[in-house]
Amino acid sequence: TDNSINFNFKKGFTGPPWVEVLRYRPEHTYQTPEVIGKFKPSKFSYIHSFSVTENYVVFLFYPVIIDPKRYAESNFHVFELFDGSNKTDTTDIFVLNLKNGDVKGPFPSDWAYAAHHINAYENSDTEIILDMTPTPFDNMKDYLKLENMLNPPAEGTKEAEISTTD
Repeated sequence: TDNSINFNFKKGFTGPPWVEVLRYRPEHTYQTPEVIGKFKPSKFSYIHSFSVTENYVVFLFYPVIIDPKRYAESNFHVFELFDGSNKTDTTDIFVLNLKNGDVKGPFPSDWAYAAHHINAYENSDTEIILDMTPTPFDNMKDYLKLENMLNPPAEGTKEAEISTTD
C-alpha cells in the first residue's frame, strides 16, 4: 500500500486522554505523519490491535485497564498490571473515517476482549464486518511466562483447550 495507519494515546497535564489516528505515507518522516483525526475514548483501556477497511479504522476499547500505580510491586511486568475484572462494563467501538477524520461512537457492546483483530471489511455503506480472536482475558498474564513457553500443554489435553478458549 502507499500508506500505513497507526494511533497514539495522548495525555496532557490536564484533561482527559485522547487518541490521534496517524497516516504515514512514503513522503512522511517518522516525526511528521498526517493526523487523520482525533477523539476522546470513553475509557483508557489496553488496546493491542485495531482494524482498517478501505474507508475506516475500527477501534475496540475493552473494559481492560493497566493499573500504573502497581508498576513497582509487579517488578515492572506489565501483564501483572492488567485488570479486566469489571465484567459488567462494555466494550466500546469507535469508527474513524479515513477520508475526513469524522468519528462515530462509542457503540457499546457486551464485555469482550481480544488481543488481535484478524480482518475487517465493509459489507455495505452501513455495515462493517470485523473478525477478531477473542482471548480469555484471565490467561493473558500467563501466556508469556518463560516456564509456560518452555513447557506448553500437550495438544489435545484439557489444559491446552483451556488455554485457548473461554
